[in-house]
Amino acid sequence: MTPAQRRILELTKRKPRTFSELRRDTGLTDAGLYKALQSLEKGGYIQKKDLGYTITTKGLNAIEREKVFRQGSITVFYEGVSEEKVKEICKALSDEEGKFYIHAFREDNPSEIDEILGLSILVPELLDNK
Repeated sequence: MTPAQRRILELTKRKPRTFSELRRDTGLTDAGLYKALQSLEKGGYIQKKDLGYTITTKGLNAIEREKVFRQGSITVFYEGVSEEKVKEICKALSDEEGKFYIHAFREDNPSEIDEILGLSILVPELLDNK
């Protein structure tokens, strides 16, 4: 699920939203919003009704299952895995101090590597309950 689709689900959770409201609140273009809505509707996450788009039970469950962790301006999403399993994974990946880092870079653009090598995501909050 894309960040735009997550945002649409969050917005339709509160009340039905029209296409215009969703475009305004998401900042997507008409084409981008249409594509996101079609995908969500096809997947059964939202329904189009007279008052606008509304979230379905499946959409609510998807939001509930998805966990979000933020470190600075970086957001890490995981879906369909219990918090306990994530903690087990983190413990297995951790060094002696109980920390681990994720380094991200794009292989197709070597000039970005210097900038991106400084990008480390430290997620200590996952390991609080060792």
